[in-house]
This record gives sequence, C-alpha cells and structure tokens, in this order.
Amino acid sequence: MSSIYLQNTVKPTMNALWCLLVMLLIGVSSKTCEAGYFQSGVDCVECKNGYYSVGGTVLNCTKCDELCATCDKTNGNCTSCVGGCSFNGRSCLLCPAGYSSHGGTSTCTVCHSGYYSFGGASVCSSCDSTCGSCDRTNGNCTTCNSGYILTDGKCTPCRAGTYPSGDMCVECPTNYYSSSGSASCRKCDTTCVTCNSTNGYCTSCQIGYATNNKVCTMCAVGYYEHNNACKQCENGTHSSTGGSTACTPCQGGYYSLIGYSECVHCADASVLAVKGGQYANAATNGCKLCAAGTYSEHNATSCTSCGDDTYSKEGATRCKACLSVCNTCDKTTGECLTCYSGYQLNASQSCEICQRGTHSYGTKCDDCEEMKYQSEEGQSVCLACSTNCYIDGSCTLCHDGYYSTGGTGSCKPCPVICDNCIRESGVCSSCSSGFKKVGGECTSCASNGNCNTCDSDENESNRVCVECAENYYLNDEDNSCNLCNTIDPNCVKCSRNAKVCVACKDDFVTDGTSCYKCGASEVKIDTQSCMKCYDAINNCNNCTFNNTNFVCVGCFAPYVVSTNSKSCVLGYTEGTYYNYDIKKSILNYDNCVKQVNTTCIQCKNTLLVNGSCIDVESNCVRHSTTTCDVCATETITTANCGETADNCKYTKVVSGVGECLQCKSDELCGLQQQHCAISNNSFCYLAAIGYFSTINGILECMSGSLCIQINQNEIDYKCANPYVFDSNYKCHADVKCNTRKSSDCVGCITNHHIEDHTCTQNTIANCEIQNKDICIKYDATTITSDGKCYPTDNLDCAVFDGVCKKCAADKYKTLERCELIETHFPSCQSVVGEHCAECQTKHNLINGICVTNTLQNTAKTYFKSISNQLQNTQQTNDINNNTKTTPKADQNDESNCIEKSSKGCLRCGDTHYIQNGVCVKCEYPCTHCSNLTFCTKCDQYSYPNTNGDCTTLGEIITTCLAMMPNYDGCAICKDGYKRSTDGKSCDKCDESCAKCDVFGNCIDCNNTFYRIDTSNKYCRPQSELIGCLNTSTYGCLICGDGYYLHTNVCDKCDDNCTLCTSLNECTSCLATHILVDSQCVHFSTVSNCVSASNNKCTQCADNFKVNPEGTQCDKTTNYGLVVVLPVVMTLVYLETTF
Repeated sequence: MSSIYLQNTVKPTMNALWCLLVMLLIGVSSKTCEAGYFQSGVDCVECKNGYYSVGGTVLNCTKCDELCATCDKTNGNCTSCVGGCSFNGRSCLLCPAGYSSHGGTSTCTVCHSGYYSFGGASVCSSCDSTCGSCDRTNGNCTTCNSGYILTDGKCTPCRAGTYPSGDMCVECPTNYYSSSGSASCRKCDTTCVTCNSTNGYCTSCQIGYATNNKVCTMCAVGYYEHNNACKQCENGTHSSTGGSTACTPCQGGYYSLIGYSECVHCADASVLAVKGGQYANAATNGCKLCAAGTYSEHNATSCTSCGDDTYSKEGATRCKACLSVCNTCDKTTGECLTCYSGYQLNASQSCEICQRGTHSYGTKCDDCEEMKYQSEEGQSVCLACSTNCYIDGSCTLCHDGYYSTGGTGSCKPCPVICDNCIRESGVCSSCSSGFKKVGGECTSCASNGNCNTCDSDENESNRVCVECAENYYLNDEDNSCNLCNTIDPNCVKCSRNAKVCVACKDDFVTDGTSCYKCGASEVKIDTQSCMKCYDAINNCNNCTFNNTNFVCVGCFAPYVVSTNSKSCVLGYTEGTYYNYDIKKSILNYDNCVKQVNTTCIQCKNTLLVNGSCIDVESNCVRHSTTTCDVCATETITTANCGETADNCKYTKVVSGVGECLQCKSDELCGLQQQHCAISNNSFCYLAAIGYFSTINGILECMSGSLCIQINQNEIDYKCANPYVFDSNYKCHADVKCNTRKSSDCVGCITNHHIEDHTCTQNTIANCEIQNKDICIKYDATTITSDGKCYPTDNLDCAVFDGVCKKCAADKYKTLERCELIETHFPSCQSVVGEHCAECQTKHNLINGICVTNTLQNTAKTYFKSISNQLQNTQQTNDINNNTKTTPKADQNDESNCIEKSSKGCLRCGDTHYIQNGVCVKCEYPCTHCSNLTFCTKCDQYSYPNTNGDCTTLGEIITTCLAMMPNYDGCAICKDGYKRSTDGKSCDKCDESCAKCDVFGNCIDCNNTFYRIDTSNKYCRPQSELIGCLNTSTYGCLICGDGYYLHTNVCDKCDDNCTLCTSLNECTSCLATHILVDSQCVHFSTVSNCVSASNNKCTQCADNFKVNPEGTQCDKTTNYGLVVVLPVVMTLVYLETTF
C-alpha cells in the first residue's frame, strides 16, 4: 500500500512540471532572432565565424561554403576566399590549372613562365629545373634545357658519351666526349690518338707517349713507352731523350741503375751504387735483382736468404712474415705449406679453420667418429659422448610436443593431430583442436576432416565441428568441411562456420553466395565492393587499387596516364597529340605545334596542308599558315606553289596537283575550238573566216566569210569567194564578176561594168571600161587622156592597154608621156621612176649621174658641181647637236666605196653606210656605223650604248664616279646609282637607297628611310617606326614611354607597364598597379592591399601594413587592455504546489 500511495502522490507533481516545461517551450519557440543569430533556449546567440543564419526561429547556424575564408554571417556570402580561389564579390571559385590565387579578395592570376599549378592552387610551383619551358597546367616539360631530351613530359639527360639531337641522344663522334647532361660533345685533348667518349681520358697515345688521365704525356728521360705506359729503364740500360720506345744498353766499362738517363763510367768495378732489393754484379758492371726468398739493402754485393716463417718476392728489400695460421710457408710466395692444429690446407694453399663436428688431422679436417662430438671450431680432437647421449655429451628430456623411443636419435615432434603425446612412444595423450579421441585415436570432428574447432560436448564420441580450418567452410547438413571454391570457383576465402564466401580472387567480389566480376571501368576496392575508376581518378577508364591507393592504367580519350599514375592528363600538349588508335600521347609530326589524332592543325614555319606540315618551297615569296600567298610564278595555290604547267600563265595548285587557270595561249594548251581564230580562257573571241561565234558554239556562215548573227538572222560583213555584196550588202554569186576585192566586185567580164554592186552590160560604143555613163577605157584603137581621145600611133608607146604600159627603147615613161632618155639622163641605159637606174657600158652610176670610167678628173669636177647643188637644197645642223642629221652632199665620197658597180656602190668603209647605192658618212658623233640608225663607235666624247645610239660623256659623268680607262663606259657609279645591265652606264637605285648593289639591294638608306636585318631588299620609311623618339637609317635609337627597343624597332610593353626593358621586364606600372618581380599586377590581386601609387602598395586593410618593399601587406598585432567582466547568473527555483 505504501508504494502505491507514493506513486499516486508523485504523479500530480510530475504532470505539473510537464505543463510548466511545455509552457516554457512555447515561450521559447515564439522568440525570433535576427539574421546572423540562432535560438539557444530563450536567447539569440551570434553565429560563430564560418557559420551563418538568415534569422527567424532557426536553432543552429549553417556552415559557410568550404571555399570561403570568411563569410557574411547574415546570408552566407563569402567575404574572402581560401588560397587557390578567385573572389567575385559573393562567392569563391576554384582557380583552374595554370592559375593561382593567394586567397582573400584576389582573383586568379596566370602562372608565370617556368611555373605551373593544378586546379585550386594558392601558389604556382616551379617547373622542374631540367625544363626549358613547361605546361602551366600540369608541370610537364614542353622543352628542355641544353643537354636534355623530352620524353613523356620529362626531361632526361643524355648519358655520358652522347649529346641531344632533336628528340634522341646521339653518340659523340670519334675523339669527342661528353659528360652526362652535356648539350654538345667536346674534342678530346690533341695529344690523344683515341679517347674515352664518356670522360675525355686518352685511351691510346702517339708512339713515345703514355696516358696520364685526360692527356698523353711524353715519357721522360730514363723511361721508355710500352703499351701506353712509361716504364723505367732496367739496370744496365738508359734513355737520354724523351719519348723513347726502348732503352739503350750501356757500353763496356759503364753501368746504370733503374731509371738512369745515361750510363755512368765504372771507376771501381767492384763497388757500385746499388738500390735496395738488388746487388752489384762486377762481371757485368750492373745490378741484378735479388731472387724471391732473398733480400738486400742499399749498396749490397749479395742477397740474404729469408729466415723461418718469412718470405719475399723478387727485388725485395726485406722479408715478410707468413700468415699467422701457417705453421710453415713457401719462402718465395708466402703460401702455406703446413697449418697449425685446428686448421686444414685447402686447394688454394690457404689454411682454413675446422668447423663444428670436425677435428684437424694432418693437413685436413675430418668428421668426428661415432659416439664422439665437437661443439667448437678449430679443434684438433673430438670428445666422447656418454652412452645415453645424443647431443653435446648429455641426455636431455624431450620437450612437450616431442617424443623419443631412445637411442642416439633426436626428439621428434608429436603427430599433427595430437595436442600432446607420450614422450616414450609418441601416442597422443590429447588431441589437437578440431579432433576428438575416439577409440584411443584422434579423429576429426568433421565428417571429411579439416575441422579446426569441435563443439564443447565432453562426450568424445559426439564429434560435431563448429569451425573448419582455413580455406574451408562448415556444412551443417552433413557436418563436413568443404573447400571455399566449392561455393564458387573464384572464391578464395570463406566463413569457417557457415557456407558464406567472404573474398574472391583477382577482380571478383562476393555477395556471400557467389563471386562476380567488376564491370567495365570498375575496380575492386574491397571484398564486396567495386568502384568506378573515374569516380576515384577523373577521366580514368581502367585502374588498380592497392592499400587505399588508386593507380590509373588507362584513361578515357583524349587523356593519358600521368607519370605517377595518380591522374589523367590531356594527351595534347604543345609538342604531343593523342593517338586514338593506340591510345597514347605521341610526339607531334615534325614542325607541328598542335595536332589532333594524326591530323596537324597548326604548324611552325611551314605550311599546313591536309593535316601535315610541309616545307615552304623556294619559289614562295610570302606565305600564311596554310598556303603560299604570293608565288614567284603566277600561281594560285592552297599549299605550296608547285611547278607551273607548260604554256600556263596562271596556275592553281590544289593538294599538290596543278590546274591551269589561264593559258598563255589557248592554241598552245590545246583549248582553242575548231574554226576559232582568236581564243582566250577557252572562249572564242573571233571566229575563223567563214564562221561566227554564238553561245551555242561556232557556226558556219551561209555565204559570207565574215558574219554575225542578230535575232537569228545572219548579217554579212565579208563575203567568201566567189560571193560578193549586192546592193543590200548580202553576199550573192555574180557570174559576170571576174575580179573581186574584199567582198566587193571590182571587175566584170568584157563589155560589162559595175553598177549598184552588180555587173551590167556596157551601153557606150567602143568602150571597154565604163563607169555608169562615162567611158573609162576605149578599145585598142583609141586612148583617152584628160578626157580627150588620142590615136595610139602618136604616143611612142611600145606596150599599151588603154594606157601606156611601156615606152620605146630610147624613151622613159613619165606621168603624161614617153620622154627621150639621152635628153634628160646622158649615157643612161635605164631610167626607173625618173631616176637613172643603170648606166651605159664604161660608165659608173655615182649619185644618179653616169660618169665615164676614164675621165676621173672630169667626173670629180662634175660630182663637185652636183654636190654643191645638193648642198644648197639641204639644211645643216650644228655639230654639237646630239640628234641624227640627214645626209649631206659633202659626206658622200666615192673614195669610201670599197666595191662599185654600174648600178652604184655595193659596199662602203666602216665610217660610211650605203644609201641608194651611195656611201654616206656616219652622222656625228658616230664615227663608225652599220646603217643610218645604228652606231658601232662614237667620238672621244661619247660611247655607243646597246641601242646603237651615242651617249655623251656629259650625260654619264653626272652618275659616274670613275670612268673606264678607254672612256667607253663607267667603271664605278656614284652613290645612289648601280651599274646597268650593259656594264657601261649607271641606273638609279630605288628612292629609299642611299647606296645599292648591282642587284638593286639597298646597302645604305636615305635619311628618311631605315633598314634592319630582317628587312627585304629596300629600305622602309622611318615614319613606320611606331613609338620611336629618335630615328636613324638603322632603325630606332630611343623608344618612348610604353615601348622598348628590340632589334632597332620599338615593341609595345605589356598593357599594364608604362616603362619596360622587354616584354616580360616592367620597370614602371600604371597608377593602380604594383611592380612585383618585374611584372605589373593590380593592387586588388595583392591580399589586403586597398590602394597603390608609384609602383607600390600604399595602403592596406585594417590590421595590415605595407612591407618595406611595397609589394605586399603584412599582418600587424595590436596589444591592448583586455577587460574581463564577471557574469553573474542567478538561478531561481520555482516551487509549485498542486
């Protein structure tokens, strides 16, 4: 009753407390906290650093993003980042590979040349010291330092004796050597005949020289050379010159010792200066070595034998003690003859100690006899065993687990089924685990053996196995222990008390009842689990797992396994590409910078053609990345210029195959259509006679030889034979027309004339040729002249056909009549065109006059009068005038005619030329000529040029610095001029040249032009020099701000530099940038820097200060007064009674 009573009195009190608790909770839950705070009981508590809350009734704060170094407690936005992240004002982003960030509010900056980083790096790491340059994203070398070659992103040194050539190491040439990592091979010392390619040491020398480390040295006097070594001359010989290959014996009465350079006269043949190990030989006046087993000191005349237990070799100065284990030894070799007790003499005549269980007997070690033993080395006798002894002279009780049946044998282990056995018999006294005693014998608790543990039933006959041996499982159905691989062939470990596989072999995992293989791209991570390789290692397709370490052995294309097998890296670098067939990163083709599979997409200094880099041909003047833009020949190409096809004016080359775009001539190229007269670019511009060209081809004219087609109608421009134009200019056949010219009829048959383009019957009597109503020609009985008719017998005409065709024999024909020859041309035989063409016999034709051969003076007088008349009718020119003059009478001189005839002069002298059968003097300033227009020699003030003109020296002297010795041209041209192709005159250089060579290439520039080493043949305007303050003919001398001088031109500094010495070496920055390691970086990229000026950080954030160099902000520590306010808490106990 008391307990019940107590329970009822307590219960109302507990209910009251629960009610109070609920009321308190309701009061607490109605509390609302501000952002950055959370509820804790009845209070709002501020979130810790790194946590935030949005306020309200939250009971805890949320952790900010792990990339935030600090964050806003009210919303979780990052206010600064951890290292390796870029801050964008609200959140932090991991820097990609090749970039780094110190954290804070900085952005990611690219790693400088020679540095690299993986994603999320706070600093860039230095590339391997062997790299010339490396990939910013993984540190793999892209080029190597001198002496190294690039292999799979690493630079390895060439071994000693080789040097790098391209991507391989090549053996040094003969007589050159290199050490490991050398960029080139060095020549061995000139004294070497051959040398070691790995260190330069001479391996063979010239005769008389011996190897001495790296060099060969001449053997000194007293020595001779033998097998590349210098050896001392023996006693009785000498060498007096360096480089000897043999020593010379001493003459009688002279002697020498070892290494003598000359022989010494024997003053007293019985005593010689002798070295130790030798003795004086008076008979030979020389020294001899002491034999083995003897010795001598200096100046000895005999050798002394070694004492007992000592020996010596030939030439010894003292005897050495035999080995301590030798009892006696050979005095000449030191080899043991007999050994001390406990040792034996082996085959190499050395004494070795006798082992345990043996003893020394004579010169050898023998085993101990039966019932004797020896437990120590180096003994001469064996000890006797006691009668019941089996080891070390005493009988010992067998240990537990061992037994002995007596005798001299050792204790044997109990049977494996026994936990223990009887020492005297080996019968089991207790069974091993997994066995029970049945009928006095240990029997396995499992029906088929292999039991490890039996049940605890003390009844031995109840054999129940509860745990099988290792690699066996318990089958409860038949109390058997079976191999694990009977569960599954791939099971290698199983539960020993149930049919459960717990581990499978290789890459198989277990679900307990069977083994199954991991899927594609999976790897076994424990006995029951597989994991995707790409979940462990990004982009990994095939991997292994060992002791918590993943090792990638194959990546998804286009990635390859890194050198440490811990990651997959892109197979594409500046020097490699990913081969999809073999799934490896392979070196790019020659000159290829970027390559995709087997296709190059960017070449270096070559042409990219069909995915390969090909060399630029010599006939390419200017090229771009994929094609030659300007060829020396008229070629349009998609690659190299190639060869221009024969007869082709413009060529197009595609994939190395040339296609003629325009021929020099369609006819030459076989492109001209049939019946086409003028064709170009396979188009007929003019059809052949009798044809015309249309869009449908070349058509034949119906009747005309020249026609066109307009509106399907043929329009004739010229008629084909025998057609002629009619009055409508249509070609037709006129049978009465017997003479045509072009397409018109110009002559009709007899008694017909042309009227309206048609032959019409004559209408005038006796008229043979009629024109309309006028007779042009009458018949043979009548001739017309000036519109009058004359009888034909009054004309002195021998042959006439309407008009006089030929006069009588003594007459000549004028325009109006036949005149008597003798009246106008005395002694003339024939007149042509009112000029005497040929004289009578015994007369010569001189200037159109017939002169008798025998009357020379008379002829000369007559010629004189005629020439005077001609002179009065011709104009004269000043002799200094350079233009050609017409022939003058006084230039004609019959004495200059070398070969004459009745028809005039046939050949003149060099100073004259033939004109109308007369020798005419060459025109000044020409002194020799071949005709009127071509001069072969000029006067002393001129010289003939290639055009046959005389150029005066006054013209060339303005461009020539030195004339040729005979003044027939210029030898040296003045500055600004070059020798012309005729080798005599001077042509002006290009306007940009102050001087030029014979090919027109500028040597020096004019004042407003410049030329640098990379320029072409001409100089360039100095106005092109951008950013230059002081120009010269050699380029720029001083650059302005923002530029730096590079090969005499100004290159622009980096965008953030105001002054620099090179592209990567800034010396002054923009106002908002800081100079750090010769680079200009924005002040915001320097942690905690808030402003910059004069290349330095000038102000840092609170609690930070600028370092002395002005390149970073260091944290400061402020020491102040820490006031601790005690907090008094009052606990109020509320007692409530119900």
